[in-house]
Amino acid sequence: MLVCDIDRQRLEKLAAKLCEQRNKGLPIEHGKASYQIIDSGVVFSKAFFKLDSNKADYSTPVAKVELDPLAKSWNLYIYKREEVSLRKIWQSHPVLSHHRDFAKLIAAIEDDSEDCIWY
Repeated sequence: MLVCDIDRQRLEKLAAKLCEQRNKGLPIEHGKASYQIIDSGVVFSKAFFKLDSNKADYSTPVAKVELDPLAKSWNLYIYKREEVSLRKIWQSHPVLSHHRDFAKLIAAIEDDSEDCIWY
């Protein structure tokens, strides 16, 4: 386990709050935000539903906040398609790629002022 229990609890609380706020006024056809805690941080996804369904038809990852224990900082990645090969890869966020405080990265995901996460 890379992330200590206190940080994991804070991370989960912030992730849950982000998803709850994002989903509050968003029509279901735009996709619903969800998250999954992983050993090294959290992965945010966008879930899409069929009409009249409570279960997601499919979901796609959109962002990841991951601890770098050597640098003692948190990294923010976005899930993007490479233009040449068309495969999907994790790329560093174009503006805020890392920070010592993961709350700043969570705020960047929520704000998404560059329209590169929730588009």
